[in-house]
Amino acid sequence: MGRETAIAYAKARAVAVCLGARTNLSEVKQEVQEAVVAAGKDPREVLTNIYGTYSMTRSFLPQLQKGSGKTIINITSVATQLLVSGASAYSTSKLALLRSSEFTNVEYGARGILAYSIHPVCYDEILSLPQ
Repeated sequence: MGRETAIAYAKARAVAVCLGARTNLSEVKQEVQEAVVAAGKDPREVLTNIYGTYSMTRSFLPQLQKGSGKTIINITSVATQLLVSGASAYSTSKLALLRSSEFTNVEYGARGILAYSIHPVCYDEILSLPQ
């Protein structure tokens, strides 16, 4: 999508925005991030959950292929299965992480790499129980 459309979507609190390459992407990215912040969202949540894990996985793939431990375990969330108002950025980013694990299996499975996505079960723990 183009610059103006991307900024409009960000202002409307869109979960994700895809930018075209016909313009200076760094300028557009900055404007979109500013629009996201102005709309009350924190872009770091999506960046950390998706790009952080993706970058780490890609960085460690060469070492994983050389070693005997060829398993990647990504921590997602039960939120990938729920639709809860106000959780769109978090839920969507965790769903993208789940899909990224699937792609890692498709792209590197023949080389022995296995990627799993797990989510902690919702349960009461001592820190969450009323005192």
